[in-house]
Order: sequence, then C-alpha cells, then structure tokens
Amino acid sequence: MVAVDVRDARSWSAREVKVGTVAPMRGHEAGLAELVEAAIARLVEDPTDLPTREEIAAAAVPPVPAQGLSMGQMVAFSGLGEHALRYYEREGLVRVARTARGQRRYDADAEQRILPVSRLRISGMSMRTLAELCRLLDEHGQHDPRVRTLVLTHRDRLRRTIAELQLALAITDYKLETGHLQPDPGAASDRP
Repeated sequence: MVAVDVRDARSWSAREVKVGTVAPMRGHEAGLAELVEAAIARLVEDPTDLPTREEIAAAAVPPVPAQGLSMGQMVAFSGLGEHALRYYEREGLVRVARTARGQRRYDADAEQRILPVSRLRISGMSMRTLAELCRLLDEHGQHDPRVRTLVLTHRDRLRRTIAELQLALAITDYKLETGHLQPDPGAASDRP
C-alpha cells in the first residue's frame, strides 16, 4: 500500500488527494488505492470524519478508456496485486475481456466491481457469500431483494465487529492511561 501524508489527505476527492510528495493525481492515475488510503488516514485521525454521500460521489474516477485498462493499470488503480485480480476473475467475481493476444483488459463493469469486491472481502465477507452476491447481481441486478438481504446481513456483522473492536480499543486505551501495562519493578524481566 501507498503511504499517505495525512496533512495532504483532507478531501475525499480524487483531484485533491496527494500521496506522499507526489502532486495531486487525476483520473485513473490517482487510483482507488490512494483514495482508500487517504480515507483511512482521515478516519484514523478522526474516527467520526466519515465521508458524506456527496464526497463519495465526488471521488468517482473518469470513465475507463474504450480499450479498457491493462492488468498493470488495474493493479495501479485498485491497489490489488495481480494475484488477487486473477483470483477474483477465476472465482467469477469479475469478468475480464481478453485482447487477441490474450492480455486482460478491464472494462468499466470490471472497474466498477473491483472496489466493492475488495472492500467486502477485506471487511470479512466470505468468498462463498461474495460469489453469491456477484452471481445475483449478474443475473438479477442490484434491485433483487436477495442482494439487499446479503448486504444488510454483512453490514450487521460488520457493525458488530466494529463495536467489538471499539470496546477492545477502549480497554487498551484504559490500560495504557492507568499504567496497568507498566512492568512491575520487582518482577524478573523477560528481556535479556
């Protein structure tokens, strides 16, 4: 992943995000990976600083060129490795066209699927559920009630996990603030 300079990651817009010392990137050069890293950096600094719907919409990238994106361009754009992209294709999560020479070309549909698939996977959705979700989307579209049910169920699990992690963080902070993690001066040291 790309290291993000939080001082430069104040906006969710692709046109305003700076990564490290690189100038603001545009279009597919900016990539979702940089936008996601900037968003995470912003949330680490202030967990209540969630993006608004308008900010998410403003972060949309331009259309995929007519010839599609190559594997290398999709790697740079998505932040995923070639292995992960091939795995998603092999598992039927994303459809990828091929050139006459057999090279992968990611079209707009593939681009639109990569980020949600990778975020759902990172957030703990099983490959089986993800494959079912993609199958339902492909066969019936996003308005199928089963799609909504799968996503709502996952969201509920994710909220529970977040609550558990927030509790663990609060306990850790308490231990650090109260000195309960300080070594006992009279105890034998574990260090040589």
